[in-house]
Amino acid sequence: VNKCFRYTAYFGVSTNLVNYLKVQLHSGSKAAANSVTNWQGTVSITPLAAAFLADSFLGRYWTITLFLLISVAGYGVVAASAWAALEGAAFYALRGAVPGGL
Repeated sequence: VNKCFRYTAYFGVSTNLVNYLKVQLHSGSKAAANSVTNWQGTVSITPLAAAFLADSFLGRYWTITLFLLISVAGYGVVAASAWAALEGAAFYALRGAVPGGL
């Protein structure tokens, strides 16, 4: 179930992220592509941090629970930012804080 939600959220966000940045946040094409590349890099590196935490400190199930809660909160804020007036601030605040890789 966790993987199903993770992949659904990842592909749902990644396929529309460039358009969202260009249309809603008024970024240029280069800046939007750079932001998406940075987001995908964060998504790719986050499992390494989670593996370190799981092996060293938290254990498998606490790590899954922690990152699942962070991911749900992050995607909730991204969804709310599409509705709220703080779209740009919410996206850039979350870009570095939310582990998109779950």
